[in-house]
Amino acid sequence: MINKITNNFMENFNLNKTTCKSINLLEQSSYKSPREPKQINLKDLENCWKNKWALFSEWTEEKQRYKFLYTVFRLFYYSFMQLNENKIASEQSENKDKLDYYVYCIGGNLCGVYNFGKKCIDLIKELKEDNKLNSNEIFFISQFSETRNKIIEHNFNPHNFSYKIDPSFWENLSTDSYLNIKLHGGRENEHKLRIDYYQDYFTLENIFTKIIKSWK
Repeated sequence: MINKITNNFMENFNLNKTTCKSINLLEQSSYKSPREPKQINLKDLENCWKNKWALFSEWTEEKQRYKFLYTVFRLFYYSFMQLNENKIASEQSENKDKLDYYVYCIGGNLCGVYNFGKKCIDLIKELKEDNKLNSNEIFFISQFSETRNKIIEHNFNPHNFSYKIDPSFWENLSTDSYLNIKLHGGRENEHKLRIDYYQDYFTLENIFTKIIKSWK
């Protein structure tokens, strides 16, 4: 039954079948520890942005969209950086009140990753930068957008789905890189899934970086 509901859940919402799994089918996380991942150095992209600004001799709506993308990409980037730092700090704290603080910080950071990531996706589509992506990358950004829409933004009343979707931010302290998802239907916690948000972040960061580096 959980396999069936998991497949329906992902098919209805176009979620990433690599990073969204039934707990019963869960594979080991790609990231063993929050200390492991290495984000790109933003300084390495600055010349690419300068090349983009050089294409505009004056202000235009298109240039403004690129300026929005510049800012929102950094919000996406720093949301994850703070998430990772708060995960590390939480491991070093034994104070319950402080742990509660880290839980909410991590939850807020995670919402930032998906919300700002979705905004970046919207902007690259508006700017037609998505024409530089292959079919797998196009498919992934669609899945990422739906993860944000249905799990982060509209989880209480998802369209065409009878379950309430409960992203369990309280449990993020006890997992390496997974967000536990609980589905409440006829009873509480009727089904459970997990999303590998570290994998989601790094896949999307690589896609954005590919686009930005194409401006060399």
